[in-house]
Amino acid sequence: MIGIRGRGGHLHFIKANAPLDPAAVDDIIARNVDKTGDVIITDESKLDHFTTTAQHNAQHKSGNHRAEEYVRYEGKMCVTTNVIESAFSLFKRGVVGACHQVSVKHLPAYLEEMTWRFNNRKNQFLFRDTLQRLLASENLEYKELTAA
Repeated sequence: MIGIRGRGGHLHFIKANAPLDPAAVDDIIARNVDKTGDVIITDESKLDHFTTTAQHNAQHKSGNHRAEEYVRYEGKMCVTTNVIESAFSLFKRGVVGACHQVSVKHLPAYLEEMTWRFNNRKNQFLFRDTLQRLLASENLEYKELTAA
């Protein structure tokens, strides 16, 4: 699972197929990151040797968690992954607290729900918008949901 969030922007959780390699990360970034961004910030994963930053004309910055560096200031820029890590934490708490477990089969649906809830957490019309989405969604019967 990969999480992407622009500063002050919307969250995107993407189910990534294993094994994940730099080429797959490149593809996910190319499809989900706005090309007008000037910096892509990651942790120091071995997968962060991607080339998409050149296509996006963006710098790549990373935090060094092994050295207990969680926030670094470079002039006026704050280099941190705390924004996306808080979203992952909310997702994990949601799985443990509400869902109790998540199957690989249904992971994309859980990710989509979490993304929608996170992106709408300050929506003053959340109840109305939730009802509208429920009414507009297609009917999914239990036997189809649980089919192999």
